[in-house]
Amino acid sequence: KFKTIYDTINRPVGTLWDEAVLAAKTTMEAHPNVKPKLFFSGGVDSEVMVRAFLEINAKPEIYIVRYEDDINIRDVSYAISNTLALGQDYKVIDFNLKRFFENEAEKV
Repeated sequence: KFKTIYDTINRPVGTLWDEAVLAAKTTMEAHPNVKPKLFFSGGVDSEVMVRAFLEINAKPEIYIVRYEDDINIRDVSYAISNTLALGQDYKVIDFNLKRFFENEAEKV
């Protein structure tokens, strides 16, 4: 189980990259026997986290969500291209976004 702890820090805040690598390191230190699983949306934030876990040799499992009717096809294409360029495998999860909002979103 993951637990978020909000507290003050007694160090300077680093760059986005420094903080991402630190987050990856501390996550793996807290869960040394867990293979990280990351969603890669094709956006900058998820790309930084994928690269941060690779930087510390954590070798994450990468998941890319593809919405029906190719709603996010550009993001999916970017995520797949980038994942392959990094020499990593990925799994695509097909997700019916319209059905989710019509039937399930309110329950969540």
